[in-house]
Amino acid sequence: MPSTQSVPAISSSNTVSHIQSRWSPRLPLAPEARTYRSWLTERRSLTARWQRASGAFRVEPVRQGIAPPLADEHARLALPPRRQAWIRDVVLYCGTTPVAFAHTAAPTLPRGPVHHWLQQLGKRSLGTLLFSHPGFVRIAVDYAAIDRRHPLHADLLRHIPDEGRGQPRYWARRTLFAYGRQRAVLTEVFLPAVLNY
Repeated sequence: MPSTQSVPAISSSNTVSHIQSRWSPRLPLAPEARTYRSWLTERRSLTARWQRASGAFRVEPVRQGIAPPLADEHARLALPPRRQAWIRDVVLYCGTTPVAFAHTAAPTLPRGPVHHWLQQLGKRSLGTLLFSHPGFVRIAVDYAAIDRRHPLHADLLRHIPDEGRGQPRYWARRTLFAYGRQRAVLTEVFLPAVLNY
């Protein structure tokens, strides 16, 4: 059985939002977004890239459990009304430096191996799962600037150390994956320190 005692369960009070996000399949054109382009467009494993760059990559889970997905995830996953999902938030570090915040949402139905695998991840990144199982297919990638209007902004600031804060917006990508009939959405929000790697 996976141990989740050290990771706080998600409270549904801060996971539901009706704010319309500005996700787009097109890369952002803002000048400050261009410096993040190699991270936003990376098709190989970000985990492997960070491991090569720092030699001290680690994952810190901060929240996980069953909860309503965000409004934009609900639409992206084509979930029926009031359907909940398995939610997992982690902070990714190179050494002691936070480089990204990752948020995963996966429907609990249909049942299959994905939900079980997510529960077993522990302090491993989702990338270790996605790139070790060839059955995963990348369906779509969207991009956005995460600012205070998006609910992930508050979650990000709540869980990342002080050195990762201070930006008015953070550049992110959201990838929809499929494994057979199962789906999962992974949102990766890049912190300023990622540019050092």
